[in-house]
Amino acid sequence: MPALALRWRFALVAIGIVALALAVAVVIGNRPTTEPPAVGNDAGPVNEYQFASAKELKRAGRRGYDIVVVKGRPSTAELGELRSSHSEPLLVNYEQAFALNAEEAEYARSKGWLAETCAGNEIHPENIPDVTLLDATVGDALEWRTDLIAGDTAEGAYASTYLDTLRAFFPNDFYDGIPCGLSHEDWLQASMDTVELVQRKTGKAVIANGSGLQTGKNYFDHKAEADELMALADGVQIEHFLRSRSSMEQDLGFIAAINDAGKDAYVKCARARDACREAFVQAPKWERNFLNIAR
Repeated sequence: MPALALRWRFALVAIGIVALALAVAVVIGNRPTTEPPAVGNDAGPVNEYQFASAKELKRAGRRGYDIVVVKGRPSTAELGELRSSHSEPLLVNYEQAFALNAEEAEYARSKGWLAETCAGNEIHPENIPDVTLLDATVGDALEWRTDLIAGDTAEGAYASTYLDTLRAFFPNDFYDGIPCGLSHEDWLQASMDTVELVQRKTGKAVIANGSGLQTGKNYFDHKAEADELMALADGVQIEHFLRSRSSMEQDLGFIAAINDAGKDAYVKCARARDACREAFVQAPKWERNFLNIAR
């Protein structure tokens, strides 16, 4: 083949390649974007909280949480170190409202303040070892218990108190026995009294958690009672947010109800981080709430 003809053939091929590249570029440039919706911090700052024992405080300080709910009795120095970490988190005192440790139970037993079955047996949670149930319907018992809680909140200079195991109703399947002669209404009233006493004795906010407040379904199944308890608390935790995809609508409805009542929602989610964030920011007032990713 003559050299001139060969050069022309190569030139035509090169021109074809350039034209094809330009066409592809135009198509790509004009293609509509399919970027995923912004979630988490891309949608705005997501407030996060975490639970931490004394051994976990340093790690919590490094992670930069807005709030740390502290379990146990860390030293003043340990709490001071956490407060001075880069995120300067608010610290909250964690308390189980009616669940007593061995030392507390021994004192309450001597006063006749422990809940008992009709057979006279003491009552314990099925999934919490070495804990005994207080009969919170006894006025003196409740004054004593809330004195202990308020004292711990003051000693640690905590910003507020987290009260676990409150009861909008008494969950029979949570314990190894049923208190004799006490109604669901009795436990609701005792829970409401506990919230008010701790608020008064500490002068600080109370975050409520417990039966009737655990999931959207749990809330809507006991809405009237849960609303009474929620009305008194300053914040409410939903403990099993997004436990299943089918629960999402009710869970978001519960968060909306918390916010509509003028309270902050503390949202504890045990799914993957992206899934938790995507669902969390779908709540209408998500900016005021706090997310805990338990995984």
